[in-house]
Amino acid sequence: MQKQEQQTVKKPAQTVRRILFWVCIGFAVCYIAYYVVCKFFLGTVEITGRSMQKTIYGGDRVILQNENYTPQQGDVVVVAENGTGLDTAIIKRVIAVAGQTVDIDFTTGTVWVDGEMLDESSYTVNGSTTDRAGVEFPQTVPQDCVFLLGDNRGASEDSRDPKVGMVNTHFVLGKAVMVIYPLHHIKLL
Repeated sequence: MQKQEQQTVKKPAQTVRRILFWVCIGFAVCYIAYYVVCKFFLGTVEITGRSMQKTIYGGDRVILQNENYTPQQGDVVVVAENGTGLDTAIIKRVIAVAGQTVDIDFTTGTVWVDGEMLDESSYTVNGSTTDRAGVEFPQTVPQDCVFLLGDNRGASEDSRDPKVGMVNTHFVLGKAVMVIYPLHHIKLL
């Protein structure tokens, strides 16, 4: 009788160990897959500042697509700090790519690309665009460069600023594709 009770006790303990083993294996596989995907295809970045407000807020964490990515007009991108004259990486919207001509009417706050006014009402804060001394418009974007503006133009250091200027695409770390944190900000970009 006692031997039967011992076997009954051993079976649940073995089952629990097996379950824990497979749970640990599952976590390890998920971690390795996450690492590989983030290392080679996607990355995550925590945003600081308010230059992209209305679209992305300080403290938001975004996923970047960085494998085989070429910046396109309208994309939100992250630029490495050594790609600008600033001491930090930046996140901005691509307004124009190589060969396009950008003009800004600082009186009305409108941006023109190749003679067409951009409708920025869905992402800019009050559609404002402020002048930065030292950059004359219109500007044609050089080869392998992009012209970037923050969505919150009054609080953005971007291509209007001589320190930043046109950004070489070599320094673009990737396209922001999704806000993943905090939970109430989750959205595709």
